[in-house]
Amino acid sequence: ISIGDGAPQWYQYFLCGTKGILDVLPKDIPIKGFNVIVSGTIPQSAGLSSSSALVSAAALATAHVHKFSMSKEKIANLCAECERYIGTQGGGMDQAIAFLATEGKL
Repeated sequence: ISIGDGAPQWYQYFLCGTKGILDVLPKDIPIKGFNVIVSGTIPQSAGLSSSSALVSAAALATAHVHKFSMSKEKIANLCAECERYIGTQGGGMDQAIAFLATEGKL
């Protein structure tokens, strides 16, 4: 998967999550294509983790299509690392809270 150069476009974040899973997918699992529709109301560049959410959703969708699973901690780390494909790697806090949070716990 080629992510592209220049200013990141929203769809490239989806490609980051997909590529991240495909990079760790065992070789005996055939790569499948799939169709997605992306919709949301999180404003871009508003500090609300829209890019991390899109990378994480893409990774989960790609893993699901391939019947591939990994621990919540591993997928959180993978998603944090995936953003390096587009040049916006953060600290992983957004992904950690998305995958590891427990309702009602601090």
